[in-house]
Amino acid sequence: MLHYIGRRLLAALAQVWVVLVISFILIRLTPGDPVTAYLSRVQSEATVSPEYVAQVRRQLGLDRPVVVQFWRYLGRVARGDLGISYTQSEPVLHVILSQLPYTIHLALASLLTSVAIGIPLGVYAATHHGGVLDYAATAAATVGYSVPRFWIGMILILVFAVGLRLFPVIGVGAPGNAPDILYHLALPACTLGLAGAAYIARMTRSAMLEVLSEDYVRTARAKGVLERSVLIRHALRNAMVPITTVIGLSLGRALGGSAIIETLFGRVGIGSLLVESITQRDYALVQGTVLVFALGVFLVNVLVDVGYAWLNPRIRFT
Repeated sequence: MLHYIGRRLLAALAQVWVVLVISFILIRLTPGDPVTAYLSRVQSEATVSPEYVAQVRRQLGLDRPVVVQFWRYLGRVARGDLGISYTQSEPVLHVILSQLPYTIHLALASLLTSVAIGIPLGVYAATHHGGVLDYAATAAATVGYSVPRFWIGMILILVFAVGLRLFPVIGVGAPGNAPDILYHLALPACTLGLAGAAYIARMTRSAMLEVLSEDYVRTARAKGVLERSVLIRHALRNAMVPITTVIGLSLGRALGGSAIIETLFGRVGIGSLLVESITQRDYALVQGTVLVFALGVFLVNVLVDVGYAWLNPRIRFT
């Protein structure tokens, strides 16, 4: 097991390397000059001379060849230094850590929503296999997984925020006020959670149908065990291995999808921070935010693989 975990971590490091290279290249291929964009926000155009632009570019290290910039960036990352944000004049790591809790709240809330909806819906569809309710639940799961998340978010805003005025449209709630934070989390978490719920429901249905045909389930029913106990203690418990894998992957998707949802609902977080830093050509902040996203997703994937091995001891890793 330790050998397998070590191999998965090495693979994750290789993937992080690829993400670093791609993000470094793509942000520099984006049209626009970060120095000019930065100076246009802090000074008027009349006071910005070409000499001053060249001086700022030299101070930021952007006058060096791209290869030199990349190796210097890798060296800083290896020391835990993600650089200084051009736009906020603060260390990138401090800026990200100040926004990270809001994204984690959103990802966990959406995951709970996905599990609370997806597992009961999948179990219900499996126990009514071949009936109208099974087809209806399967169709609902397919639609929920296929519809873009931003479209779901706009529909929820129009219905529950604009029409019924039950929930707020923007904001994260008052700091330290848990009910207000949850109140502002409701619509964003449902927007992210519905897509995950559809995926979990489909996997739960497939896993339950496979388990319900096993001999030990038929034996339990023949012994007169209550149907609820058969479904929960025998069927669902043994079907949790693939379901747990899907739940872990849904958390990674929630982290990755937070950028669109945070922007749509006017929430702070590293997702909206990434979008803002891209529009402002803040190279250091873009690269640092993408790196944190990648580390989060890869860590979740490693934990899912380890959890799968722990839940299913029949798997052998060489």
